[in-house]
Amino acid sequence: MDLQASLETAARQRAQGLLWELSNALLPYGAGVFTQGGSGADIWPLTEAGVPGLGVDHDTTDYWPIHHTEADTFEKIKLDDLRYNLSVITMTAYLLAEHPERLVNPVGAPPPRRRR
Repeated sequence: MDLQASLETAARQRAQGLLWELSNALLPYGAGVFTQGGSGADIWPLTEAGVPGLGVDHDTTDYWPIHHTEADTFEKIKLDDLRYNLSVITMTAYLLAEHPERLVNPVGAPPPRRRR
C-alpha cells in the first residue's frame, strides 16, 4: 500500500524533506512510499487552494466498478482494509502534527512560529 500525496507544486517542493521523513517512519507498516497523485473530485477545491491532500492509495480493483453507485453500500466494506487505512492515516496525522515544521503554509498566511 502506498500513501498518495496530493500537493500543489510549490508545497510539494517545500515538503519533500518532511515527506521523506514520514515515509521512513511508515515503511515498517508497508505504507512508506509517496507518489504524486491527483486529489480527486471530493477534495480538489481544497488542494487547489493550497491545502495538502494525503490519501491512502490501495487496491480498488473490486471496489472501483461500484464506486459512487447504488451498489456502493456499507456491506461492501472490507473491515481489515478499513482498519489498516485508518491506522496509516492516523499515524500520518500524528507524525505531521508532531513535526516542528508545517507541511505547507496556507495561502496568504504568515509563516508559523517554530515550536520548541
